[in-house]
Amino acid sequence: MILLTPNQKLRAMTANRDYWKALALHYKTLPRLPGRFIFPPKVERWRGLVVYCFDIYCQQTFGSGTTASDYDVDMGLGIIKGESGGDHLAICHVEWVGPPPPGYDGTPATRATGLCQHVPAYWVGRSTAALGHVGNILDPVDQLLVMAYLVYHNAAKAPNWGHWPDAPNGAHGSATKARELLAPFYAGSERT
Repeated sequence: MILLTPNQKLRAMTANRDYWKALALHYKTLPRLPGRFIFPPKVERWRGLVVYCFDIYCQQTFGSGTTASDYDVDMGLGIIKGESGGDHLAICHVEWVGPPPPGYDGTPATRATGLCQHVPAYWVGRSTAALGHVGNILDPVDQLLVMAYLVYHNAAKAPNWGHWPDAPNGAHGSATKARELLAPFYAGSERT
């Protein structure tokens, strides 16, 4: 078996126009165990890619052979469920709750986009840090790799779900909703 670095994997994936579809089929996970949460099909179809992307950054952060936990993968899917419902082309048309991010000018082009609802005002910096180049905000693999980077890039705080926070008015954000949804299935194993 030939081991590729994360950058080599990314280059190999982008060589194929429909690489994310091929990855989704290739990176199927183990069968779901009884008593485990199963997301709706539009969200569950991203499980293989979430595992793949999370594993890349988990290994970069914690060392070779380290993989993302089932809880982390399910938290990622829970955030996708809460943010976009599994639509990688979703664009939020709701105004900001609380102060807008730097660079927000009120136009739809600067609204949250994709599976994880990345804010375009932050996309250039975050995707460059995660991918080594400015990624395509509408590409599901780029979206999930940036999500994985945000969750794992700081070993002292990883996994970090703080990029999907509760609103200033007290409304639960996607991370809190995912924790609540998964609590019965992971009693005692939750991480922040």
